Amino acid sequence: MICYRVKAIALVVLVFFLFACEKTRRQSFQFRPFESAFTQLDEVKLPGIKPASAGGFAIDSTGAIYVIDNANKHIKKFDQSGRLVQTIGSPGRGPGLFGVPYSVACDLRDNLYVLDLAQSRVNIFNGMGALQKSFIFSAAGFTGISMTVSASGDIYLGGWKSPLGDSSTMVHKFDQQGNYLLSLLRIDEQVVPLHLGIVAGVELATDSDDNLYAIQPVSPKVSKFTRTGAFAGELGRMPPYYEAPIKFPKLKYPREESKIKPLLSEWTQTDRIFVLPRKSLLMVFRTYTPKEYAIEIYDENGNVLEGGIGSDLRPVVQDRQNRFYFMELPSERDDQDQVTLVRCAVNIGKGATNEP
Repeated sequence: MICYRVKAIALVVLVFFLFACEKTRRQSFQFRPFESAFTQLDEVKLPGIKPASAGGFAIDSTGAIYVIDNANKHIKKFDQSGRLVQTIGSPGRGPGLFGVPYSVACDLRDNLYVLDLAQSRVNIFNGMGALQKSFIFSAAGFTGISMTVSASGDIYLGGWKSPLGDSSTMVHKFDQQGNYLLSLLRIDEQVVPLHLGIVAGVELATDSDDNLYAIQPVSPKVSKFTRTGAFAGELGRMPPYYEAPIKFPKLKYPREESKIKPLLSEWTQTDRIFVLPRKSLLMVFRTYTPKEYAIEIYDENGNVLEGGIGSDLRPVVQDRQNRFYFMELPSERDDQDQVTLVRCAVNIGKGATNEP
């Protein structure tokens, strides 16, 4: 019995030691400085919206910035200098109204698309803020959480059917009239066995040739699809600072929401994806330590152009000049009545990559 207890204690000590070593390794990784790949241009202050209330962002060809105001359930439109131009939509149900506005996007004609989580609806406004179209996608049988619009006007919505299963698909394509066309991207095989449905999702981007790029939080690899939905391969790498997902307990959301963040800090989530000129890709990872975010830039074949760039600010949107707007993470006690975005230029190939 004593021998058994000694072995059990030794095993616990070993696990703790390995965990401590892993945490030390994560914290000791030398991220490249932010300035090695980005040049700060200026700041844009967006008044009348608290950082904690700012949801999705979009920018049109004029440089106007659209921000979801979660507190008031509408969209605020600012010019490129930060002056409030217009408020679009209001709380309610039906076309042009918002229950939970969750994702926004602009197309090449400066139309604004707003995905409403509560209504399973997409509202489409013109550049003047007038409602043009509205369609409900609940008939396709999934919950929509992310959105992008291709150069030719195809609408891609990210989301899943409940309950999640190994065969669930994460991306769904619609035309401009709201007709469902196809679904693609099977859910990552880690989500179900690790009980990660509570953080399941997908981020989307398209290039000038209407190729679609999709990433899930639990994987560092980008899935690429042609306009027809044909799988065109995976891009990216396993970064040296990357930590694989851990198994979650079976949490109840939102009642146990406070338990999620400590668990997330134990592994690396893929956060955002952006398409740069020549189809190079900029990927954002949530790392928590020693930097809040890490940024990777790949060429169109998935080769690393810039890697391991550390940032404590989150890139939230990209404009037509391929400048990036970074935002500080909102604090629970943040009582500011404005959002500050740091506008930056990206400098590809200015420094050496950070290889394993």
